[in-house]
Formats: sequence, C-alpha cells, structure tokens
Amino acid sequence: MISRVCTRACARPVAWQLTRTAGLSTLRAGPLRQGAAAPGSGTQGAQGPPRKSSMAAALVLGAVAGGFVYCYVNHVRPARAAGELKPFAQHITTRDTPFATDYTLLGTGVRSVTIPSFKVYAVGMYLADGDDKLVTKVFNSPYLSESVIDKDPKQSHVANLKLALDDPQRSRELVGEFIDSGPRLLCQMTPIINTNLTFVREGGFIKSLKQSAEYNSPDNKERVEAGIEQVRKAFDAKGSLLRNDDFVMELKSNGDLQFYHFNAKKKQYTVMGVVKEPIVGKILFRAYLSGPRALCEEAREATAEKFASMV
Repeated sequence: MISRVCTRACARPVAWQLTRTAGLSTLRAGPLRQGAAAPGSGTQGAQGPPRKSSMAAALVLGAVAGGFVYCYVNHVRPARAAGELKPFAQHITTRDTPFATDYTLLGTGVRSVTIPSFKVYAVGMYLADGDDKLVTKVFNSPYLSESVIDKDPKQSHVANLKLALDDPQRSRELVGEFIDSGPRLLCQMTPIINTNLTFVREGGFIKSLKQSAEYNSPDNKERVEAGIEQVRKAFDAKGSLLRNDDFVMELKSNGDLQFYHFNAKKKQYTVMGVVKEPIVGKILFRAYLSGPRALCEEAREATAEKFASMV
C-alpha cells in the first residue's frame, strides 16, 4: 500500500511512500540494468553519472526548455534511451501513486540537445482511463472534420487526422480543442542526467509559458502572468532531480495542474502545489502534443499516431 506521510490537506508538499515492492515494480520496472554505463561517465550504471561540467548543466537547461517524452506497451523504454533509463509503465494506477486517477501510456520520446547523442530527458505522455471517448468525440466532430481534418478527399478520415496532427498549424488547433474538452492528462519526465528542480521550473515551464502565443497576446498575457506566479508558488520545492527520478504534471478535467516529484532512491512521491489558472496546463500540454517546434518531436509523433488509431 501507499502510506501518506502527511494525512491532512496542507499547503506544504505531501510525501507518499511506496511500501510494497510489487506495487513499485508495477509502476516502475527495475532500475538501470547492472553493468550499463551512463553516457560518457565511465562508471557502472547502478552508481549513476558523475557530476557534469558547467557546459553539461547549460545543455540540461536547454533540454528542459526544449522538452522531452515516451509509447504503448507493457513497460516501455524509448529506443534511444535503452540501457540508460528504467522503462515507463504502460498503465499507472492510484494504488501505486498519489495521482487522481488511473492512466494509460500514449507515446514516448527522448530529448537531445545540440548533439543527437547527448540525450538529456525522456517523457511519457499518458491519458486517463475512460477519456479515450473524448479523443473520439473531438477528432470525429463534424465541424473539425470539415474545417480542419479532412482536407484530402482521397484519404480516409484516420489518414487525414494523422496528417492534420502532423501539420504545425492544424495540430495546434486540434490539440487545443481536445484539451478544451476536459481530458485528464499526465506528463511524466525522467532525466537521463542529473539536474535540479529550479532548472525545470525556470528554464523549462516558465520559459515555455513566456514563449507562448498567449503570453504575447494582449487578451491573454495577464492570465499567463498570473499563471506563472502560481507555478512559482506551486513549484517552490528545491533540490536535485536525479537520473531515474520523475517529475510529473497532471492535468485535471477542470484545468487544474498538479505537480509531483518521485525520488527513485527513497521510492517516495512528494505532492507539490497546484496551478488553478487553466491556461497554464493548456499551453504546456499543447506544447508537447502539437507544433510548430513541439517540445519533444518524438513524443508528439508517437502520440499523434496513437490518437489517430483511437478514432
């Protein structure tokens, strides 16, 4: 079972301890396999990578700003991260996590920075069980089918949907409509090299929010700025985010965005704060799931293919 360190609602982070080995293996199948060396480390994988140079730290920051993501089988390890990360679970349940509901994996990917072989982050994108009906509802809607999706009469609706989800402009509209329909989504991020939570917050999420179209729009800038302050308050924890730890953001059906940190060494979740401004969750998840310049193109592609297969 999961034992909650703090049993009452409070503003401070709440820790969840995974006390069942079987439960942990359901969520997280195995650590880095023995004998696998971290890239460029010269050490055994079980020990983790040594402290990197300041140049590597800068690349980490760039990777957070650029994004990361994961696929659809029992436990999935992105091909380019094989041997470097524990696999992502196909299915995550409330039995083993503090999450609000159960989730199934949509797609995965790895973010590389500057050099294709310099892999920094991986991400798993998940959809709540039962919310597949929203995929069908939105992407089969007559309005979107006519105005956005079915542009090639020689192609099937499914083929046209995949083409639309791969299009930098049409994908933004489609994913925006999907998020507005209220799906519960989860983005689980796992670093391949060590970083820290401040980099993730400032160089990743807040930078992405400030680069969004909404931030540069007079109609929405005030809402985004308010959302940024909520992110800083919800994400006030400091400390390391080590390889094979997880940072998780969970989008609720009402637009709330909840943050979590999983410490792999302690096998413990910390429930962080929540962002109530719905534009924040919409911007961040849309940035992963659509173009142009998706935060992780591998994940966007994998998730688009999965969405098309679901209609």
